[in-house]
Amino acid sequence: HMVCNAYGMRIVSDQAISHGRIDLVVLLKSLIYVIEIKFNDLPENALKQIEEMRYYEPFIKENKRIILLGLS
Repeated sequence: HMVCNAYGMRIVSDQAISHGRIDLVVLLKSLIYVIEIKFNDLPENALKQIEEMRYYEPFIKENKRIILLGLS
């Protein structure tokens, strides 16, 4: 994590929020990635979970571009 911090990047795994747990959040200077990872499932279902559970909401106040990414 020290290398990431030196480049202005912060990575948080399993971030708990009031209504769920986000698999991975990557915070950069100008944007935020909200990432859900599924095993033996479609990436579309991972993205759908991000949208339905509104995992992006805690980051809206950051006033940065938020990219939702579903991986399988």
